[in-house]
Amino acid sequence: MLLAYNIIRREASQAAVAFGRSPSDIRFKPVAHYIAVQLIVMAAANPI
Repeated sequence: MLLAYNIIRREASQAAVAFGRSPSDIRFKPVAHYIAVQLIVMAAANPI
């Protein structure tokens, strides 16, 4: 759980910096939800 939390926070921090925002401006729950949805979408995609 702690590893997943740290990975999600790192991704949120990198996204914040990329868009000129403070990492503390990015909330955890929406980021976790976005990543979960993207994993589902990638799992459903057809491999080439």
